[in-house]
Amino acid sequence: MFKKPVIIILLNTLVTLGALGVVVYTQVLYQRPKITEGQERKRITERETEEKSLAGERGIVSIDDINVNIKPSTEMINGVKKETEHFARFTLSLELKDIQKQALFDKVKPIFMDELIAHMSKKSFDALTSVQGRYLLRNELVAMGNKLIEEPILMNAYFSEFIVQ
Repeated sequence: MFKKPVIIILLNTLVTLGALGVVVYTQVLYQRPKITEGQERKRITERETEEKSLAGERGIVSIDDINVNIKPSTEMINGVKKETEHFARFTLSLELKDIQKQALFDKVKPIFMDELIAHMSKKSFDALTSVQGRYLLRNELVAMGNKLIEEPILMNAYFSEFIVQ
């Protein structure tokens, strides 16, 4: 009988001391390394240099005049639900790590275009008219292309024309 309360008190004390030790270490003792602009610039330069040494001559693949219907928006006008049809028109340029690998993209270009149209038809007007939405779309298109090619040769997507109506 007497041993149970002593064991419980010891366990509570150990847990409390452990938690206190974690708090003291994370809040008082541990010092995060300071991030300076110079360090970040150096790290970015090293990464870019490494990427350039691994890749060949970069290139651009352009896809002109893409017209796509996007997800209709709905709004209530005088208690009546009204759907408004929208479309997007844009010109897309994809940056390749190595222009010698353009043939890999050319092989999957029809599939890429089909998936692009399907993907865009799910996008809302609000998503495509925001800066964040277009940035997200760029990343999605690069990921979609690299997945189709099965090799990460696409680096970035650029829009030279982007109209949503």
